[in-house]
Amino acid sequence: MLHAMGEIVIRAYRPEDRPAVRDICFDTGLMGESIAPQYADRESFADMFTAHFTDNEPEHVVVADLDGRVVGYMCAALDARTARSPMSYGIAHAFLRGVCFRPGTAGFYWRTGFDMFSDLVRAKKPKLDLNRFPSTNHINLLPEARGGGAAFDLFFTAVDGLKERGSPGMHAEALASNKAVAEFITRKLGGEKLGEPYMLPGLRGKDGERVQAQMFILDLTNYQPGEWKKAKAARAAKAKAKSAE
Repeated sequence: MLHAMGEIVIRAYRPEDRPAVRDICFDTGLMGESIAPQYADRESFADMFTAHFTDNEPEHVVVADLDGRVVGYMCAALDARTARSPMSYGIAHAFLRGVCFRPGTAGFYWRTGFDMFSDLVRAKKPKLDLNRFPSTNHINLLPEARGGGAAFDLFFTAVDGLKERGSPGMHAEALASNKAVAEFITRKLGGEKLGEPYMLPGLRGKDGERVQAQMFILDLTNYQPGEWKKAKAARAAKAKAKSAE
C-alpha cells in the first residue's frame, strides 16, 4: 500500500510507527496544536485516541511518511461498537496512575464530570445509525504534512481498506468551530453533517468557553475503492495540460 505524493508517502502502519503516532496525537490534539495546556499527560491522552487502533486494528491504520519520518496518520475502526472507547482508557489511567489527581490533568477530569452532569439537560449527540455507519476514524498531521493533499490521500487510502472489508459507511466528529475542517469533510471527502453541534465535556476554548463538536457521516454503499486515485490523476493531467497551453 504505497502512494507517493512528492516527498510524502502514504503507507501501511508498522509496529515501529507507534511512538510517532502517539506523539503526533498529543502534539496536534487541539485543532492542530498541542493539547498540553489542557491535558498534560502524554501517555493517557495517546492511549485514549490511538491505542485501540494501533493495538487492536493496525490493519486500518495508515501513515504519512516524509523521508522516513511519520508526519501524519489516519486511524480507523471497522465497527465502533466493538472498539474500546476513549473513556475506558481515561478511566483506566485515572484509577491505575491517578492522572485525575495530577497537576496538568486533574482539572480536565473534574471539568469533564461537571460538564457531563450539566449536559444532562443540553442537546445530546445526534442519533447515529451504526448499522449504516459503523466505521469511525481519527486523523492528525504535523504542520509540514498539511496543505499538500496528504490528508486527502490518508483518508481515502484508509477508506479503501474499510470498504474492502465490508463497511457500508463511517462516522466521525470534528470541532464545530473548525470551519476549514468541516468544509474539507463535506466538499472534498463527500461527507455530510449529521444533526446539530453538541458540547464536548472537559475541553475549553482559548477564552475558557465550552467547545462543541459536529458529527459527520459518509455513505460507502456505492463507494469504489481506488476510484479516487483515477480522479486525482485525471485532475493532475488536466492541470498539466492547461499550464502547457
